[in-house]
Amino acid sequence: NKTLAVDLSIWICENSAQTKSFCQTNTKPYLRALFFRCKYLLELNCKLIFVREGDVIDLKQETMKKRNQARFANENTTQSQSTQSTKPIQKRSKYDSIANECCELLKYLGI
Repeated sequence: NKTLAVDLSIWICENSAQTKSFCQTNTKPYLRALFFRCKYLLELNCKLIFVREGDVIDLKQETMKKRNQARFANENTTQSQSTQSTKPIQKRSKYDSIANECCELLKYLGI
């Protein structure tokens, strides 16, 4: 009978690093993990509240820019500068797509 706040992005990131053999049979391991974690916690009478990231605030823009530069600096350094600048956006839109799928599952679970 406790309330548990969960950072959805942490659960998504944990399950995005699955082994290739596992991902060949489960195309969306993040949804499977989310379902079973929620099922288990709901069976324990936990009230679940999921927190999802919002837009990046102005104060954090510079930090995010530096973080993305560090994260994507080692990826194919022969690419043109214009192509490299779109990589963080592409990575973020993939994350947003996954997060939307997770939120849809949570909605169907009544959370």
